[in-house]
Order: sequence, then structure tokens, then C-alpha cells
Amino acid sequence: MRKPIILMICILLSLFSSIASANVVVSPAETSIDMKNGFQDGNFSRKITVFNQNSFNISVKTSIKHPDIIEWIRPNRTFITNLSWISIEPVHVIVLPNESADFYINLTIPKEFHETLLDQHWETWAAVKVTGTGSNIGGIQEGYFIRFLVDTPPRPVEFNYLLYLLTIPFILFLVVLIYFIKKSRK
Repeated sequence: MRKPIILMICILLSLFSSIASANVVVSPAETSIDMKNGFQDGNFSRKITVFNQNSFNISVKTSIKHPDIIEWIRPNRTFITNLSWISIEPVHVIVLPNESADFYINLTIPKEFHETLLDQHWETWAAVKVTGTGSNIGGIQEGYFIRFLVDTPPRPVEFNYLLYLLTIPFILFLVVLIYFIKKSRK
């Protein structure tokens, strides 16, 4: 007797529920900037696309944020030194049905920090909040996060002349030693 009542309550709740799900594609899930060739003047930019596969408009709002829990970022990554160096444009767009909108993550690191930020590996997230719009849409609200990875230029390898100068006599010593060992065996 209880099972039919519980089943009927579940069906009634699902019929009267106004919660819906938006059919939205956000890509890519991850984007990165690798500065192996050095810092550049101006900014680095990466594109994010939001595609609305619904029959209604959606409101898309974006922001840049650090993950709430540091364990959520990749191993060997840290938070970016200053979030103000990253922006996302545009911040808010209404996307029509079956259309897409492009957003751009921009990274600009001021020149005065270039020498102090070598060999850094950062992670932050672009947050995308999607809300259904229109009078006949009830309660659609979804969130997406895109990983944004940044690798700053590596530290230049310094040539150590002292080590070089000590290596040459050591190699000569080994050659002479091998010569005398072979000569003594004959």
C-alpha cells in the first residue's frame, strides 16, 4: 500500500515542478597560455564559446575566480599572483536560441613583474553562469567552470664558467689515467 502512494507523490511532484535544465554547450573545458618563448607586449587572449541549443534566450554572465578549495586545482599549480591581470569580455550577453556567443579571457602581466614571475605555473577558473530568460521559463540556472592554466617563461639557464673550467682538467686527468692504465696492462 505504501509503494503506490510514494510512487504517486513522486509523479505529482515531477509534474508540478518548475525546475528545468538548459541545453547549453560551453567549450573548451580548459584553456592555457604557455609563455615558453617569453613574455610579450600587450596581452594574451583565449576564446570561450557558449552555444544555446534551447528554444528560448539565455543570459550568460562571466567572471574570473580562484577555486574555493585549493585541492581542486591541478598538482604543481598555484593561484595566480594577481587576479586583476586577468579579465573576461564581455561580462554579460543574452544568447538567442540556437546561436552562440564568444567570450575572451585576457591576461596582461605588467612589465615590472616579468623578471620576478619566471617559471610560474598558475591555475584559475573562468566562471560561466547561465540563466534562462523569458516569462515562460522557470528556474533555469546552471554554472560552468573553465580551467585557465598559465605557464610563465622558464628561468634562463646560467652558464657557469667555473664549472666549465674545472671540467676540462678533470677530463684531461681521466684521459691520462686511462692511458697509463692501458699502458701498464701491456
